[in-house]
Amino acid sequence: MLRTLISKKLDSEERRLGVPLDYLRHMLRVSLRSFWTFTRILPISEHRRALPAAPYSIARMVATRDADCGTCLQIEVNLALAAGVDRALLRAVLESHPAAPAGRPGRGLPVRRGGGNRLGRRGGAAAGAGRAVG
Repeated sequence: MLRTLISKKLDSEERRLGVPLDYLRHMLRVSLRSFWTFTRILPISEHRRALPAAPYSIARMVATRDADCGTCLQIEVNLALAAGVDRALLRAVLESHPAAPAGRPGRGLPVRRGGGNRLGRRGGAAAGAGRAVG
């Protein structure tokens, strides 16, 4: 019964985030205790107090891109778009262009270039076109 309720909540979160949450469903099937342990950290990961949405989203996207997780990166892109972060800014970050988007001279972003960004670079074009990253 409890697993059924949690599964319905996961359905809702998948619709909100725009990606499947198969890893959570697997945890739920295999070990309810592990599922609860893992989900206890989620509220902490979303805490930003007074930080504006754009820098918060960018920091999360860069960290996720460097971790090379395409599904996680898609979640961050979808959340940033839902928070109202400018699509051009997201595209610049995901494509690793430190130059500022049009209309914002001198406001470049310090984005790391180099290895580990394969999904992030692909994701930049996808985010700009409204397509899935992964």
